[in-house]
Amino acid sequence: MRFINTTRRVGYDWDQVQRLNNYIVIDGNVLNLEPYMVKYPNAIKNDLIDKTIRKVIKSGGKDATRYFFSKSDMKEAVKCVTDKYYAGNIDKDTIGCFISSLFLYVSLVVILGIVITRFIMACIFHWFILPKLVHLPHKSDNHSNHSNHTRTNRNRNRNRNVTMNQVGNDLFTILLVTCYSEGEVGIRTTCESMAATDYPNDRKLLFLICDGIITGRGNSKSTPLICVEMMELCPEFRHPQPMSYIAVAEGVNQHNMAKVYFGHFRKFL
Repeated sequence: MRFINTTRRVGYDWDQVQRLNNYIVIDGNVLNLEPYMVKYPNAIKNDLIDKTIRKVIKSGGKDATRYFFSKSDMKEAVKCVTDKYYAGNIDKDTIGCFISSLFLYVSLVVILGIVITRFIMACIFHWFILPKLVHLPHKSDNHSNHSNHTRTNRNRNRNRNVTMNQVGNDLFTILLVTCYSEGEVGIRTTCESMAATDYPNDRKLLFLICDGIITGRGNSKSTPLICVEMMELCPEFRHPQPMSYIAVAEGVNQHNMAKVYFGHFRKFL
């Protein structure tokens, strides 16, 4: 009876399609256009689909996907052409498609691996490491604290008996600001912001470093002089002596001199 099992798709290799006449491929579907070419041996005028089909066949190429999906009206005709001249599917990818898919899968695995690893590391840090870093000071009686402190600091300072209970959670901190050619407005704004932080004033030290006697553009004073004038200097530090130090440089630039001023910074209310 010449029955044909139409439930199974016919698979074509690219080499097989290349050897067949009047066969093209659209989005992985192999189309047998032999009946079309027999019915319409001559080109149809003003028909974009007919022009595209003949162009692909004459060029020796077989993949017409880009031509049919580049324009909206051509894209709408894909389903109709596929249903009418369908012959099978491409069962093998080209080397370029295979490499592209392989690169996408490898990239996906790498990205997911990084994300999952970071998530696991964050969980480990939050559950096991963080509690050890921010735990509260252990409370103990004054006698044990005094004894432990005395044993560990006997050679350093016998008169200091500071314990973690006395220090508390607000540790001493340094607010470091590096200055080069900034003006008074920029430096004062930075210092004001740091001075206004929600942290005990007796536990923070504002440390300004002026890298050289530089006068920035638009400034009438050098950066070190601006910083000194913003301070309420202690009497014994009004005229510090320059101290020598070796900088990270080469040749004569290694030797430098620095002055240290000490005082208080009062922010504007």
